[in-house]
Amino acid sequence: MADALERVAASPDCSAAQRFKAAQLFAAAGATADAIRFYREAGSAFIDPEADTGRAREAFGEAHALDLQDLEIIFEIARVDRIEGHPRAALAKFTHILHKTKQSHVQALFEAACIYQELGQHDQAVLTLRKVLDRDKTNVQAIISMGQRLQSMGMLPEAVGYFIQAATAAHAAGQLGTCRHVINMVIGLDSNNQHARRMLAELEDAATPGDVRLDDPAPQALAQLVVDNGASAPMTQPAAHPAPETELNELSVQSDRMQRKMYALASSVESLEETVASLKTELEELKQIVLVRKAKSDRRKAEPEPEVAAKKASKSAPAAPKLRVASNAKARSPRR
Repeated sequence: MADALERVAASPDCSAAQRFKAAQLFAAAGATADAIRFYREAGSAFIDPEADTGRAREAFGEAHALDLQDLEIIFEIARVDRIEGHPRAALAKFTHILHKTKQSHVQALFEAACIYQELGQHDQAVLTLRKVLDRDKTNVQAIISMGQRLQSMGMLPEAVGYFIQAATAAHAAGQLGTCRHVINMVIGLDSNNQHARRMLAELEDAATPGDVRLDDPAPQALAQLVVDNGASAPMTQPAAHPAPETELNELSVQSDRMQRKMYALASSVESLEETVASLKTELEELKQIVLVRKAKSDRRKAEPEPEVAAKKASKSAPAAPKLRVASNAKARSPRR
């Protein structure tokens, strides 16, 4: 039966409902690992292409019931939470995954960064994106998101640098549609950017009918940048007229200074957190030492010093009775 189910599930015509049924059969047969795998495939198919988050949640829920510790299933449930408009519930699950994996789950890091951005926690979003890029320097979505955040802060030169980096990473990954779109973004922001124009020309020269990969993110999903007021602006806006050279130099200096401060703060936050934790531990140890010393001091106060104790003892002892001793003269005098 297992072989037959595998063949059915491998068929490109296998629907999400059929995968769900196959998962149920595997679960009934006690094949837990296969059941979880098919429930997950069914849930993913319910999300895309069927756009049925209710059935997707049902499939992932069945898988979760089979293994409560499966972090990938928890990740999928968190994705459903986010799709259905429950960002805080999703963030709680992503945070749980990151705690269990010691911040190593790159997809959960990226999803958490996006939610921080949605909730207006921009500093936390930048820090989390930096963690993503520390672990995966070629993560195209994370690089673009970082560029968007910098652009919304008015740091256009830095944002353009990240967009160029994203285009390069997308090209290396064979995501030529995304690469082309990001380059057009850069030209829209900086029409004189020679690097972007050279990359676009190379793409045009090498273009073939089959140069778009199926796993290339849809370019329209990257078609807008987030700005400070929460609205969106097209990436292909015409570039503004260049400012005078002196003004541009001043703005460049200010921008560099702001960037250095931002990166310095971002890089020091984690070390500060570790320092605080270490200080808390030391404080607890000091409290214990103080308590021990205070107990010793109290015992010393309760036990008087030897000399004082001796004096007190002598004063409190009853006096010895005085014996009358007759004088020798009187004792020896004869009776008359």
